[in-house]
Amino acid sequence: IKRCYNSRSKNVPNVHGGKERYGVQAVFVVTDKGEIQHVNVTTKDPYGLYKIAIDVIHNCGLKPVPGQINGEPVSSEYIMNLGFKI
Repeated sequence: IKRCYNSRSKNVPNVHGGKERYGVQAVFVVTDKGEIQHVNVTTKDPYGLYKIAIDVIHNCGLKPVPGQINGEPVSSEYIMNLGFKI
């Protein structure tokens, strides 16, 4: 995942000389089968970092584990914070 994230992060705009940190919070559902669905972000920044965050979650091989109730897998909501330097 780290290599893919680093590759995608190269598309981050260099707004402040790479010295400012900016975070994007993504919320998504992991189904009982471990599939990622319904990816959203809590805020859409003016730099488009949220688009990169969504791309990372969909395309970088993230393999989250579904939650469990009574030992059985269930769909679960996940929150992931992604950081960028701009």
